[in-house]
Amino acid sequence: MSNKEALPYIYSNRFLGRGLMIFGAAVFIGFFCCAVWLNAHRGAEHKDMAYMIGTFWVIGPPVWFFIEYFFIFRRFGNPQAKEELKRGQELASKIWAGVIIILTAIFTDTFPQ
Repeated sequence: MSNKEALPYIYSNRFLGRGLMIFGAAVFIGFFCCAVWLNAHRGAEHKDMAYMIGTFWVIGPPVWFFIEYFFIFRRFGNPQAKEELKRGQELASKIWAGVIIILTAIFTDTFPQ
């Protein structure tokens, strides 16, 4: 069984697929930077910024999953890879849930310093 048979390309346009992968990596780096910033700037004087960052990370990923599935995949996706996309989004949503737990711990000062 070749790699292509085992794991089909989700997007028939490889350029788009690579672009989305790079976007995902940049978002992950952005999360890491936000977590480091929140951990370094705890306190009441940064509460508003913490709320904005937290709101973005709580709402942003589910909105992205929705946009990717209903708009990007439907137009540019490989129909044979629909289950692969769903599986990837399911795994990513579990990672997202862990991210929210980490941000909540930092935000509520239950994360060790």
